[in-house]
Amino acid sequence: MKTVILSTLILFAMSVSAQTNNYTGKAKTFVDKFWKCIDEIKKIEAANPPEKVRLCRVQAENAKRQVEYIKQKDPAYDAASLEAMITPYLDAAAAAVTEKNDKIRSAGKNANKEGDGIAGLFMGSTTTEIRTTGNTEEDIANHKQQLIAYNQKVERLIAAGISGTSQYENYIRQQAVAATQQIKKVEEQINKADSKLGLIAYRELVGIETYWAAAKKVFTNLSEVGQTHNMAVAALQKFGSEEQVALKIRKNYEEKIKSKKMPAAVMVNTGLEAEFKKVFTNSFKDLAIIKINIIAREWTVIRNEITGVILGRKHSAAIAVKTKEGNCALYYFHIGQQYTGSGYGLSAENARAFDGEIACENIK
Repeated sequence: MKTVILSTLILFAMSVSAQTNNYTGKAKTFVDKFWKCIDEIKKIEAANPPEKVRLCRVQAENAKRQVEYIKQKDPAYDAASLEAMITPYLDAAAAAVTEKNDKIRSAGKNANKEGDGIAGLFMGSTTTEIRTTGNTEEDIANHKQQLIAYNQKVERLIAAGISGTSQYENYIRQQAVAATQQIKKVEEQINKADSKLGLIAYRELVGIETYWAAAKKVFTNLSEVGQTHNMAVAALQKFGSEEQVALKIRKNYEEKIKSKKMPAAVMVNTGLEAEFKKVFTNSFKDLAIIKINIIAREWTVIRNEITGVILGRKHSAAIAVKTKEGNCALYYFHIGQQYTGSGYGLSAENARAFDGEIACENIK
C-alpha cells in the first residue's frame, strides 16, 4: 500500500503557491475550498489516526470535486497541479480497498474445502490419502500422481503468499494428535502384512508424510507440525523403499504359508469323501484334489426358520488342491442335499471359502 507523507503535500504546495495566492478569478471560491480540504488533510496526517487513509480519501475526494468546478469556471487555471496534490491520497485509498478485497477473496478461497486453498489442502475430503478401488497396482500409480499434484498446489499456495492460517491452527493441532495414532497403526499393519494390502498401508504412510511436510511449510509457528512430520519420516526410514516393503510382505507371506496346517479329519468316510470329490471337481475343473479331510462328524439339518420344516442338510470338509502353476491351496467346502419328503437328493455345492496358499508338505 502507498504511504502518503506530509513532505509530498509540502512539495506540491510550494509549486502552486504563487498561482494560488494572487488568484482572484472566477473560480476563487472553489480554489479556497480546495485549500480548506488540503488543510484538513494536513491535520489528519499530523494526528495520524488509525483510519488515516480513509479520512484523507474523503477530503481528497471533496478536493477533487472542487478541481472539477475550477475547470468549469476558469479553464485557464492550472488545475493539473492541484490534481497532482490529491492523487497520492486517492491512490493510497484505492490500494487499501484492493488489499482488503484481496484478503476477502483469499479467505474465501482458503475456506473452500474442494479448492486449492488452505482448507482444500489440509481439510479436503481427499488430500494425500490413497484412494482404493481394489486394483492395487493402479491405486498405487494413481496415488503417486496424486501426491505430485498435491505438492504442486502447495507450492502455488506458498508462491501466492500465505495468509489467514491462524483460523486453521486448532484443526491442525487436532489432526496432529490423530496422525500420531494413525502412524502407529499403519506401522503395525505394514509389519504384519502378508498381502498387497501392506503396500496400500505403506502408501498411506507416504501420504501422511507428504501432508505434514506441506503443513510444516504453511503452519510455520506450530511445533506439533514438525513433531508429527518427524515421526512420519522416522517410520518411513524404518521400512525403507517400496521395494523393500514388498520384500518384507513376501517374507511374511512365506512364513504364513509355512506355518499353516490343514485341519485334521474328524472322521474317515470314503463314501462321503467321494461325494465331496465329485461336487468339488464339478465346481473347480482346473484344480487337482490332493486330500479331503471331513471336518464335521455328521450332517447338519437345515430347517425353515419359521415353520421348522426340514429343507435339506449340509456337510463340511477341508480340501487341499494343487493349481496349474504347481502351488498348493486350501478350501473349506460345503455340500448340501435337498430334502425330498422321504429322504435326501443328490449332493450339490452349498458354500465355499478359499483359505489361500498352503505349503504342500503341510497337507496331511
